[in-house]
Amino acid sequence: MRLRLVALALLAAGCAHRKPLPKELPMTLTLEPYREGLKTMRVGLASKAYTFLFDTGAGVTVISREVAKAIGCEPWGSIVGQRMHGEQVELKRCDRVVAGIDTYMRELPEVGVLDVMSFLPADWPKVDGVVALSAIAPKTATLDWRADKVVLETADTLSQRAAKAIVPMRVARSGSGVGVDVFVAVTGKKGPLWFLVDSASTGPVLLAKHAAEVLGLSAPEGDVTLAFSQGVAVTLKAAVDEKLIYDGVLGVSALEKVTLSFDFKAQNAWVDVP
Repeated sequence: MRLRLVALALLAAGCAHRKPLPKELPMTLTLEPYREGLKTMRVGLASKAYTFLFDTGAGVTVISREVAKAIGCEPWGSIVGQRMHGEQVELKRCDRVVAGIDTYMRELPEVGVLDVMSFLPADWPKVDGVVALSAIAPKTATLDWRADKVVLETADTLSQRAAKAIVPMRVARSGSGVGVDVFVAVTGKKGPLWFLVDSASTGPVLLAKHAAEVLGLSAPEGDVTLAFSQGVAVTLKAAVDEKLIYDGVLGVSALEKVTLSFDFKAQNAWVDVP
C-alpha cells in the first residue's frame, strides 16, 4: 500500500510540473502575382522549389510530367474529372507525394499528372503544376486575394471569424474522389444558388442562364448583386454562360472584392466584404 501511495504522489508531482502543450499558430501561405489576376505558390518537392498555379477550382492538385520524372514517379492509373462546361478530363496519377507548400508540409495521397502549360498562353511564364484545395483541406483556410495570402486557421483564430454570419457551403469530391471543390451559397428568390469558387477563372462572375434570371440579369452582361448572408452582399460584373454546368462561378473579379474562409469539416464558410 505504501509503495502505491508513493507512486501516486510521484505521478501527481509530474502532472503538476508538466508544461502545457505549445499553442497552435496560424500559418500563412504566400501568393505571388502571375498574369491577369492569377496567382502562384512556391512548392517544394524532393528538395527542389517549383512554381505552381493556385487554382481553387481545379479540384485535384497537379504536377507536370517533368516534375513527376524529377521526383521519381512513373505516372499510372486514372483520375477523371470535369471542367465547368462539362468536358471530361482524364489524368494519370502519382501517389504519396510529399510537398512543402510554402511553409506547410504534407503528404498528398494522390496528385494528377498534366502539362499545365498546354492550358495557358504560350508566352506566359512557366508553371510546374497546380495547387488545388485538395492540398489544403481539411485545414480551415482563409483566402485573402488582395493581401496575397492564404491563412491556415487555428481553433482560436477560427473562433474570431465564426462570430460572423455563416454562409452555407458545399464540398464536392471531384476527380474520382480525390479532388476538393467548394461551392458557396448566394441568396436566390426561391432558394440558394451554388457558386463554385474558382481562383483561375478570369473575367466577370459567370452565371448559368437560369441563375441570371433569378438574379435579375436580362442582358448577356451586366451588374448583379450577390447576397451571401444577412448584411453581406457585393455588386459585381457578371456574364451569362449558357454552357455552364453550375449555377455560377466566383472567379478572380469576386476574390478581389471579398475575403472567404472555409471550414471543410463543418462545411461552413464566411464572407467578408471590406
